[in-house]
Amino acid sequence: APAWRTVRIDLDAPMQEGQTVDTLPLRSAANSPVQFGTESYDSVTAADFGSTTVYRYDLSPGPEVGITFPGVQLGLIRLE
Repeated sequence: APAWRTVRIDLDAPMQEGQTVDTLPLRSAANSPVQFGTESYDSVTAADFGSTTVYRYDLSPGPEVGITFPGVQLGLIRLE
């Protein structure tokens, strides 16, 4: 069952408690965001592994849904 949460931490104050990002669903695995220039992306796979949604993290006030596709995403690349 999905149990991983996304937490926002302030790197300038690492001893402060992180804030759970409630706008993102629980995830079935821990991932690290991928940087493309100043943009930060990550993906969340559905509990049944039937679909994956990519989110852009570096926006305020919070993450923005990018694209959802069937199956499990194993990596992100950027083509220009």
